Amino acid sequence: MEYNEVFSPYSSPNTNTWMTNPTNQNSWIFIVLRGKEVEKSINIDILKVDETHTLASILAETPPSRPLDLEVEITDCVDGRRYPRLTWHHNMEPDMVQGIGISQKRYKIFRAWSAMEEVPGNFEEIDDVLVSASGDYAEYIDYETFAMCENGTPELNYRLRYKVKAVDIYEDISVYSDFVSISTYYLNRGGEGGDAIHSGEIFTYELKQNYPNPFNPFTSIQFQIVNQGMVSLKVYDMLGREVKVLVNEIKSPGKYVVSFDATGLSSGVYFYKMTAGEFTNVKRMVLVK
Repeated sequence: MEYNEVFSPYSSPNTNTWMTNPTNQNSWIFIVLRGKEVEKSINIDILKVDETHTLASILAETPPSRPLDLEVEITDCVDGRRYPRLTWHHNMEPDMVQGIGISQKRYKIFRAWSAMEEVPGNFEEIDDVLVSASGDYAEYIDYETFAMCENGTPELNYRLRYKVKAVDIYEDISVYSDFVSISTYYLNRGGEGGDAIHSGEIFTYELKQNYPNPFNPFTSIQFQIVNQGMVSLKVYDMLGREVKVLVNEIKSPGKYVVSFDATGLSSGVYFYKMTAGEFTNVKRMVLVK
């Protein structure tokens, strides 16, 4: 396991006290702690913006800082259920912004779970998301776990913990944020031995990563919905222009697979966005010809 944490003018704590003039980017300092768990040691690199190292070049070789102020709360009632909502302070590094005209930032969401009488164990990545870069805070709702909207207090079955990592445009990944905890009623763990979804009933909204990815020119996108209603699934280019409508109709609860044919499109990064009721999710895919 590698450790790769950066302290900079964008982090907290930041490196402003090390600089003679923090408002002047030409004097900015980045401190990077690098190490491997097996070696039981950490190397400290100090990078300063100067004639040799530009701010852009330092950002390109350093990971984002640790995401800050992660919090979790339960949403208001949505389709008879309440879901965990994560919020955290957006990373401020300029190389965190993905796309042109879309203005989003990328994060990885991790979750650990256990029974109520135990302590959550290993964290597993549950999503890789692009979040709107507008505002100071990012938001993510975990639709795989919920408590029912009913009178009284339902029995709580699971103890959950969440962490977040930031990902910049160079695929550099930050260290974990601090974790937050919450208890819930239902958890769709998936896979063999997971909680069963009886009689084909769907408990969660979900938009999966396309497969294959990268692709040329065909790829498949799977999604599922809880309630009957209007579903929209559209593809956008890096400028935020709509290039394809895959779904735009009323659908019944269930799982669906849609094929996307990118014949006629140029190689590059594209985004697909699903909206169903109050559920919205955006994912990134790469066309390579």
